[in-house]
Amino acid sequence: MLTASGGFEQAYNAQDGIDSKTHLIVAQNVTHNTNDKQEIEPALAAIGQLPQVLSAVKTLLANTGYCSEANVKKCTQASLVPFKPREHNLSVTERFRANPEPPQNAATMQAMRHRLQTREGKTVYAHRQIHSGKGFWHH
Repeated sequence: MLTASGGFEQAYNAQDGIDSKTHLIVAQNVTHNTNDKQEIEPALAAIGQLPQVLSAVKTLLANTGYCSEANVKKCTQASLVPFKPREHNLSVTERFRANPEPPQNAATMQAMRHRLQTREGKTVYAHRQIHSGKGFWHH
């Protein structure tokens, strides 16, 4: 993998898919890509190959490494509601404030950002934060 100093290090990037209700690992992937943004397509492919009993995935919870306009659109096109924040560590005031008004004619990324600012969105995303892994998560 390419390092921040410009050199290379023998390393890997492990991805996992976990059902947030049962905590079962339902998919996994190991890649040499250092950036998680490149891993959304394999994650969506893995979700599409789940057995019928697990394939009712409606929501994708992912860490900030997956957040990009293109990835949010890919999730939406796959009929998944994405929750991928750009920032963590909200202040207490931000964490407990009332739901903001939804934006008018929101683009995909704006709609997701709004969803993450609602109390329901924060509750849903908290399921991903329960786990210490860093992959794609579905609920």
